[in-house]
Amino acid sequence: MERDYIKLAREGDEQALNFLINKHRNYAYSIALTVCKKDQLAKDIVQEAFVNVFISIKNFRNESKFSTWLYKIVYREAVKQSKNIPKTFENYSSEPIYFDNVERDLSNEQLGEILKKALYKLNDKERVILELFYLNEKKIKEIKSITGLNEKYIKVLLHRGRKSLKSVIEESFGNDLINLI
Repeated sequence: MERDYIKLAREGDEQALNFLINKHRNYAYSIALTVCKKDQLAKDIVQEAFVNVFISIKNFRNESKFSTWLYKIVYREAVKQSKNIPKTFENYSSEPIYFDNVERDLSNEQLGEILKKALYKLNDKERVILELFYLNEKKIKEIKSITGLNEKYIKVLLHRGRKSLKSVIEESFGNDLINLI
């Protein structure tokens, strides 16, 4: 079904292109936010990426999934626009969270929030790769297509990122939390 919309979009059907954009809007925003960490900038990046998709859809050759092609455009736009962002910005507060009994007191939502806080303390490449692989369930080949990084480097970033994430969680929240995540 998506192939039909892609074909129509390539032929200039704006409704088909709107369908594809609406289908992938949230994930595109997620990628942009992962890279730039700022809500409004992420929205601007997605908007700019969709303009690029509108202009370039006729050049889409079906050599990869449409979503991979789109996310590659979003990722590149996010990297380009993020180069001017000061590195001191943090999306989450650094206030420590205290619990009497970690297992009893934490909900899945709280665990997710802690994981997000920990992720945002990693370097940008490790964070992006971990989020694409674990949170967005992208395969290494798809991450390669999106980011342009080679597979070996992606695997290195995954390994380093996991180690860094574990260290951040242990430092910020204690050893008990590692077993829950």
